[in-house]
Formats: sequence, C-alpha cells, structure tokens
Amino acid sequence: MLIAQDVPPGTRVLDTYQPMDLASCLQASALGYGAMVRYIDNLTLREVEWITIDGKMGLMLIRTCRKAGWMPTQLIGTADGQSIAAAAARLGLPKGVSGFLDDEEPGGTAEDEIAYLNAGTDAINTYCLAGGYIGSDTRMSSDQLYHRLRMTRYWKAGSNEPPVAIRGYAMYQEPPLNRILAGMPERLFDVSVANGDALGGRCVMAVAA
Repeated sequence: MLIAQDVPPGTRVLDTYQPMDLASCLQASALGYGAMVRYIDNLTLREVEWITIDGKMGLMLIRTCRKAGWMPTQLIGTADGQSIAAAAARLGLPKGVSGFLDDEEPGGTAEDEIAYLNAGTDAINTYCLAGGYIGSDTRMSSDQLYHRLRMTRYWKAGSNEPPVAIRGYAMYQEPPLNRILAGMPERLFDVSVANGDALGGRCVMAVAA
C-alpha cells in the first residue's frame, strides 16, 4: 500500500528518463537518495514497486517535455495534466502526490505559458498536487510565476530561471546535470534537493506504508 507524504526538508531527489530496475533502485537508496521523479511515458507498476517498496524511496511524477520551441496552449495543458493524473491513478499512487508539468524551452509568450500551466494545473489537481518544473527559456517573470499561476509547488531546473516571488521554489535541481552515479553507469541522472518553499509548501511523494 502506498500513502502520500510530504517530502522531508533536505531530501535528495533523483530524476531520470531511463527506467529503473531493482538493482538500480537498491543502489540509489544505498547512496542516500530519498525520492525519485519519474516520467509517466515509460513508468510501469513493477518499477513503482521497486522504487517505493524495495528501494524505500518516495515517488513523484512528471511528463516528458516537447522539443525546444514547442507551443504551449490551454488545450495542450489540459491534455498533459490529464495524462499525469490518469497515470497516477493507473499506477496505484495515492491522491495528492506531486505531478509536475515540464515547462522548458517553450515557444510563444508568457501568456501562452500561463494558459498552458493553469489548464494543466486544473487537470492534475483532480487527482494529484500540481507542480511546475520551471526550465530554461521561460518567458515568465518572478511576479507572473507567483501571481498568475494557480499551482502552488515549483521545482527549479538546474539553469538560470527567475525566482518565484514570495513563495520561492520547493525543490532545486543541482548542477551538474546528466550525472553518472556510482554503481549505475548505464543511466544518467539529475539531482535535486527538496527543502520546501518560503510559505511552507512541500512537494508530496508516494511512499510505502
């Protein structure tokens, strides 16, 4: 059984697009990582069990971003948010777990991004807790990130993004990106630290009860 739990401050979090096997989950846990963010595109129920039950790590979800220059729209936001919420339910994750919209290298304007992220937030929040992975080339300002978006959790990419006014980021990706970790040479990882934001908001992970 999986339950939703706030990510404790200081938790080191891995994210990778490459599926994890049992050995890599055990190794990641042994290296001190307390949670993972995995892409819904290739995540299976078996891997969920390896991460949470065998590896004793928390799990959060994200959807793969499109190629640089993609055009954010309200309709795409709704579709992306629905896909994250549906994946969480299908994989047996508890309600309220963090699901992130991947907002990197978008085309269009800040208003296009805002429409995309707000539509996605509404769709994700039908099952999960919506968050935004704020990546490179965002058109939004600090004030827009806080005042114009309906999401309440922000994850900063390991590049030069603006700060989120008032609230700040709940999770920070740490350079260098695309790391090879000891004992897992066949995979590339990014590493983040979840400390919560200035308003006390924390990301939420699925953990084994």
